[in-house]
Amino acid sequence: MKRNIIKTFILSLLLVNLACGYAYGSFSSGNDDGLFRTEWTPLQFGLFSPAQLMESNVNVYGLSFLVLAGENYNHNIYGLDFAPVMEHRNCKDYSITMRLLGIFGTYYGLTSGFLNMDCDNVGVMLGGLNSLGQNQGVSLAAVNYSEDDNSGVMVGCFNCSRWGWQFGLLNYNESSVIQWTPLFNYSSKSEMMKKIDYRNQLIMNFLKQLFRDYKKIKFCLFTRIRG
Repeated sequence: MKRNIIKTFILSLLLVNLACGYAYGSFSSGNDDGLFRTEWTPLQFGLFSPAQLMESNVNVYGLSFLVLAGENYNHNIYGLDFAPVMEHRNCKDYSITMRLLGIFGTYYGLTSGFLNMDCDNVGVMLGGLNSLGQNQGVSLAAVNYSEDDNSGVMVGCFNCSRWGWQFGLLNYNESSVIQWTPLFNYSSKSEMMKKIDYRNQLIMNFLKQLFRDYKKIKFCLFTRIRG
C-alpha cells in the first residue's frame, strides 16, 4: 500500500513538472522550453517537447528519454538517446540512439531507427530506410540512399549513391563504369568529378555548336533577304 502511494506521488510530481515545463515553453518567447535551464545535464526526460525537464538545447551526458517525440537543437548527446520520433537540428549525437523516425542531425555512434531521414552518418546506422545527406560510416538498411558524400559503406537490399562502396542485392552507383550492378558496386569521388567535368565539357561543346549553327542560319537568312 505504501509503495503504491509513493509511486503515485512520484508520478504525480513528475507530471506536474512536465506540465509546468510545457506551459512555460508554450507561453515563453524564442526557443525556450522545458522546466530547467542549464549548460548540461545527465538526464533529459519528458513526454514531448516542450513538456520535458530540460530545455532542448542543453548538452546531455547520460540518458535522453522522451516518451513520445522530441526536438533538439544546437547541442550534443553522449550516452543513450531514446524517442519514438526525434528531430535534431544542428546536433551531434555520439550516443546509442533508438527511435522509429529520426530527422536531421549528425550521428557518430550507433543509431537504430525504422526511418532515418535527412541525416548525416559518421558511425553505424541501422534502419529500414536510411536517407542520408552524407554517409561517412556504415549504413545498414533495407534501402540506403545518399544524396551527396558516400565515403563510407552501404549494406542493404537496394543502395543508391553518387559514389562509394555498396554491398546489396541491387546497387546504383552514379559514378561507376557500370551504374547498375547486383551484389557489389564501387566508384571514387575523383571518378565522380571526372564525370562532372566530362558532362560540363559536353554541354559547352553543344552550346558552342548551337551558337555556330545559329550564326550560319542567321547569315543565310540575311543573305536571302538582301538578295
